[in-house]
Amino acid sequence: MIDNDFLLQNEVAKEIYNNIKDLPIIDYHNHLSPLEIYENKPFDNITNMWLQHDHYKWRLMRFSGIKEENITNINNKFEAFSSFVKSIEKAYLNPLYYWSHMELKTFFNVNEYLTRENTKEIYEKANRYLKNHPKGPRELLKDLKVEALCTTDDLNDDLKYHELLEKDPNFSIKVLPTFRPDKLFSFDTQIFEENIIKLEEKTSIKVIDLNSLEKALSIRLDFFENHSCQLADHGISYFKYHQTSFDQANEIFLKRYNNLSLTILEIEILNSYLLGFFLNEYSLRNWTVQYHIGASRNNNTIGYENIGVDSGYDSITNHHFVDDFNRFLNDINTKCTLPRIIIYPLNSASYEATAAMCANFSEGLKGKIQLGAAWWFLDNKRGIEKQLNIFAEFLNLNYFIGMVTDSRSFLSFVRHDYFRRILASFLAEKVEKGLIPKNMKKIAELAQNISYNNTKNFINFKR
Repeated sequence: MIDNDFLLQNEVAKEIYNNIKDLPIIDYHNHLSPLEIYENKPFDNITNMWLQHDHYKWRLMRFSGIKEENITNINNKFEAFSSFVKSIEKAYLNPLYYWSHMELKTFFNVNEYLTRENTKEIYEKANRYLKNHPKGPRELLKDLKVEALCTTDDLNDDLKYHELLEKDPNFSIKVLPTFRPDKLFSFDTQIFEENIIKLEEKTSIKVIDLNSLEKALSIRLDFFENHSCQLADHGISYFKYHQTSFDQANEIFLKRYNNLSLTILEIEILNSYLLGFFLNEYSLRNWTVQYHIGASRNNNTIGYENIGVDSGYDSITNHHFVDDFNRFLNDINTKCTLPRIIIYPLNSASYEATAAMCANFSEGLKGKIQLGAAWWFLDNKRGIEKQLNIFAEFLNLNYFIGMVTDSRSFLSFVRHDYFRRILASFLAEKVEKGLIPKNMKKIAELAQNISYNNTKNFINFKR
């Protein structure tokens, strides 16, 4: 199934794909561990490679009735592998079905379909291949022509392993941090207080009001910038914007600082102020900021308490944020020059409205405000095609900066090949229908821009 022509429906698609298949990969949003990249421990078992960190697979296994002892609390590696095979064997059209077979071929030299009947054979063959071809994260990244990857890092992270990787003369792949201050916005939980304590330790500033908080945050932003950071990221479940002042926001912050409960309105106002503060700071530093909007997280209390965050208990909200985001961008735009912005709605019902908003504030730079790649629950064939269609119809597809993995698994880079194949077929279909002129040179340039060139030019990497 995963042959050279996988997902390529005609000769035009194959020609387009051949122009992009070997391009380097710049993965500007993922959750990979810089520690694991630095230590570079060779992988010794396919179960560890497949199931560790990958909540996409965990969700499918739970839905297939697999017990947690074979998902995240693994004791028997073969039994866990066998359980995953039972889950994936007939999961047709789920992207995991195709990704898994692409991973088998790419990383383990296995070309067979996964079935219950050949589970043991493939398990042994894959592990034998790992033994005879020992590879750690660095070798996997090199094999897949990864040029740069941007991890996701808490605002109080010490970035130790980013620094060590940057200084390593034997490793040329850029592993760059992304500033993510989400914990700071947990005003109604103890996480907020813990985060402030860590921030004080990192900056030697006693945070007693909004002014001192801003000074401490600026120090952290400078620290990230000194470690080659060029991106920020905010995960936002619910976005409600209120125009506010420093004094009003400070009054609310002091109330929370004194351990008093905040109303929903007060939380929304403080959120609005701090998001505006950060956006101005990103502009001053010429960073790119990403907004991931619309995830309903940790819906299963028992699962969350037993396993923790990012464990596969998340959903899509029905929240429509675009009216408020329009007001947010407009307000900040009157005070400073907006930085480059990528917006990822998790609910595709917001795609059109988001795309329309992007053109409101993009003057001065090609594709400055972007409808981001199909994210999380949407990074399947249908979701990718929908995002491409809307980007093309509302904006200019030639300026789209392409795919990210958003993954915690080193095997997930095959998703770039999956995307490139879908992109090639998407463009070929438009040519076949007479919607794109059949100028193969121009089409190849378009596909190359989306797959690689635009990302390289857009992110503004300093090293």
